[in-house]
Amino acid sequence: SYRGDLYRPLQRENTVRFMKLLKSGYLGLYAFRIENQTSFDGRFLAKRDGSSMEVPNLNFKRSMTSFLVDCPSVREKISKGEYGRRDLDKIINEFNACIEFSTQAINKSGIMAIESNQKALPLESLKKTVEGLTDFSSKKDALDLISDMLIKIKGSQPVPNYQLEALKGYLQTNEATKEGLEKVLTTLKTN
Repeated sequence: SYRGDLYRPLQRENTVRFMKLLKSGYLGLYAFRIENQTSFDGRFLAKRDGSSMEVPNLNFKRSMTSFLVDCPSVREKISKGEYGRRDLDKIINEFNACIEFSTQAINKSGIMAIESNQKALPLESLKKTVEGLTDFSSKKDALDLISDMLIKIKGSQPVPNYQLEALKGYLQTNEATKEGLEKVLTTLKTN
């Protein structure tokens, strides 16, 4: 940093230049000196993924819509002409908010998938046990019920207690499934 400003070396065309940070975020805005000028009048955009481009005076709409492809709502506003070169601040704020939101959504769906997998594990192993049972008259009914419960879990839906009770009814007298059934009940009972 220099006089309270933050400078970063960034590659523009084939040279590396020190540019002044104007706005930070996933998409950052930088200022650079245009050839043969002393003031920092050039504007440069750099994303954290390493892609970057100079903010164009000509073909602003076309260049910006292809550069900001990760966020359809911002792209649309630029292509409709709602946002122009004067709205860089708004464009960057909105683009960064959009990226943050989609990143959170991806993380959240990943977490939900992990949670549903953990819930499904005891049921999957009970299913294997039941499949291995011989001389068990309710085998098909129990397996159908387990399959239905697995579909619910994988769709992040709760398994209703009456289904757990029904499963208990089929399996509680069977020594081989006792331990597996207990695990399933502990994992899935809602109250």
